[in-house]
Amino acid sequence: MSVKALLTIDFKEEVTLIQQEVFNEKLVDQLWIKIPELQTAWEVCFNDLISRDFALNTTKKDISIAAHKAKISNYHAAIQFSSEWPVRFTE
Repeated sequence: MSVKALLTIDFKEEVTLIQQEVFNEKLVDQLWIKIPELQTAWEVCFNDLISRDFALNTTKKDISIAAHKAKISNYHAAIQFSSEWPVRFTE
């Protein structure tokens, strides 16, 4: 069964919109999908053969690469792994 990841990330106030765009572009390059209804939420699906630890390390690496490219040094992130996609809804 594949591993799905839900990522949310917040930046310090001094991070510019341009830096956020560069960060976002780099995550897209790494196959993350931006959840359009939410400002800082992303999702990705890892293949069936990887472990949760591999998914976690890959996620951390992807964030680090995107942050470095965007020259962002401080951020807060939360990651949730599951066999199911996140449930979305709007009211």
